Amino acid sequence: MSEIAFGKEFSTEIESEVRATRRCLEAIPDKLYKYKPHEKSMELGYLALLVADIPRWILHMVERPEHLQFGYFYLYSNWGTGVLP
Repeated sequence: MSEIAFGKEFSTEIESEVRATRRCLEAIPDKLYKYKPHEKSMELGYLALLVADIPRWILHMVERPEHLQFGYFYLYSNWGTGVLP
């Protein structure tokens, strides 16, 4: 498979994943962002933020492969359904 064909196929897959992820994230009510199923669990809102940021992380890896460390990648700190692109 050529690099161009791979890139187009990968792009199509990412677009599909973004749509599915958006539907899941939009189903989480704002009032549940602080919900923790267990005292040692992370808050649902923070977990949703991590999932929402996966496409941006992938783009970051592709555009800046020299920075493949979490120290170079910053999560959004002000989140909610209003910040979804």
